[in-house]
Amino acid sequence: MCIRDSHQHIGKIKWHRNGNWVATGSKDTSVRVHDIRTMKTFAVFQQHKKEVTALAWHPTIEELVVSGSLDNSLIYWSVRDECLLKEIILAHDKEITGIDWHPLGHMIATSSLDNTTKFWGRAKCGDETKLLYSITKNLCNCDSSALGAVSYTHLTLPTICSV
Repeated sequence: MCIRDSHQHIGKIKWHRNGNWVATGSKDTSVRVHDIRTMKTFAVFQQHKKEVTALAWHPTIEELVVSGSLDNSLIYWSVRDECLLKEIILAHDKEITGIDWHPLGHMIATSSLDNTTKFWGRAKCGDETKLLYSITKNLCNCDSSALGAVSYTHLTLPTICSV
């Protein structure tokens, strides 16, 4: 069995915890969500400017998926409404290589070729979310005891609330 669609090279794939959906990210800049019960694509998102390199499903909000790209952007998508919820255009200085939700769903960690790991917090409904902090890898190896510097750069984002 296989699902064929107009995807170019598929570089990222992530199962949903419900066991029925799989999200794919590809070189054609799209994120697609497929239902394996029907073997059909039921949502296509096209906003990234370059290849999609990271995907993560929210651990408790079934319809929320986040994608990262070689264009340095981080995008929150609603599968239910088939729409973009929020785009962070310059989430990193270089390409995003990984995304993972905290198990409780209130925070995302992102990694990048800019040698940083950033932690993005999701506040309560009605509040704003912010970049909590960024860990920068010590590239010069000048201080072997230091794991990296922590910078407190804040970025305000709208809250994504479940209905």
